[in-house]
Amino acid sequence: MKAENKCVNVDNVCTFIQYTGDNLLEVLEFTGRHPEFDSWFYSDEEYVKYVKDNGNVFKLFRPHPLGNRYDEVNVGDYIIDILAYKLVVTEQQFNKRCIVL
Repeated sequence: MKAENKCVNVDNVCTFIQYTGDNLLEVLEFTGRHPEFDSWFYSDEEYVKYVKDNGNVFKLFRPHPLGNRYDEVNVGDYIIDILAYKLVVTEQQFNKRCIVL
């Protein structure tokens, strides 16, 4: 799935991507990297290996007034960009709340 996919979610047109387990770098492009990413991993390849070695689950960090928060993203989950806020939902939740355009 390409990050240019669009859907309607609660009257907003949004972009989204589904994490397949094989498109981690595309997902990173869509979500952006944490500001400290380069101090945690030396390369994209190292990060891809780390995620694969940990069950293909990764953390999507997002700013929060009380400090960084994160969502765990599993294979099959969708990441929806709603007005610059990244929302992680399961495939079932996506199908209930979004209409693909």
